[in-house]
Amino acid sequence: MLQQTQAATVVEPFGRFMRRFPSIRALAEASLDDVLAEWAGLGYYSRARNLHRSAQIVVERHGGRLPRDAELLQSLPGIGRSSAAAIRAQAWDIPDAILDGNARRVLSRVFALEGWWGRPEVKRRLWELAESCTPDHSAREYCQAIMDLGATLCRRRNPDCGACPWGAECRARKLGAVHRLPTPAPAKSVPSVHWQLALVFNAKGQVLLQRREETGIWGGLWAPPVLEAEADAARDCRQKWGLRVKILRRLDAVEHRLTHRRLVLQPVILRAAGKAKKFDSQAARWCDLDQTGRLGLPKPLQKLLGALEGDSWVER
Repeated sequence: MLQQTQAATVVEPFGRFMRRFPSIRALAEASLDDVLAEWAGLGYYSRARNLHRSAQIVVERHGGRLPRDAELLQSLPGIGRSSAAAIRAQAWDIPDAILDGNARRVLSRVFALEGWWGRPEVKRRLWELAESCTPDHSAREYCQAIMDLGATLCRRRNPDCGACPWGAECRARKLGAVHRLPTPAPAKSVPSVHWQLALVFNAKGQVLLQRREETGIWGGLWAPPVLEAEADAARDCRQKWGLRVKILRRLDAVEHRLTHRRLVLQPVILRAAGKAKKFDSQAARWCDLDQTGRLGLPKPLQKLLGALEGDSWVER
């Protein structure tokens, strides 16, 4: 959860997640929908899918016990070199160099390392520094300390250099370069993606949901059908899902910012005519509005559908 999400955001979901899935075996035996539902709001849902699959592999191949071997750990979905090292250090006190975002920032400043960390030569040098700084003993404490140092004192903005235990040795501080290191990534424009969101309801007030493809935005999650911005919603519903629908109204567009793009969603409320067509529950389903929170829906879609509960949009 802490990969690409701030600690303050993770605290509550982590406690809830661990109560729901208190062991590797419990996680492995849970359905993907249950896992995604508990992950809602944290983003980067591929992490949840990887976590779920990793738990299944650990049960299938390792008797439900997480392997200590670095290569075996890295063979699990979603676990890379730094994550494997952090697991080994914190779980078993095995000295292994980590290089998460906080550690990168600390090392870049302490050693005044120039260049964006995504460049191969800079990344290679960072790993060399990480390995040279990792002690042969108290690996657990060191691993946690360098991450906490980056999160609390050596912050990206407004670092507290006076309280830093490495303040006297920090080369960036001596050079007056703390505020420009680490070197930021090259600037990129954030593209906008425009979608229509087909909110198709049947006579019972149930909304049509589909499981999205594993790759791409909201991969593997449930969502109302997504259409191209200029698509004819009624025609697409007829051609793609065999539904005759009537457009009731269009809602105000909703914007949602992802890390690398901006989503502009145009919700369209449609009413399916006649008897509700049945769908394969693993690919598409009708769902009561008050039950959508039990599925792995993206947070903005949960909020949107929640706002429609009790609305008078259904023609009686």
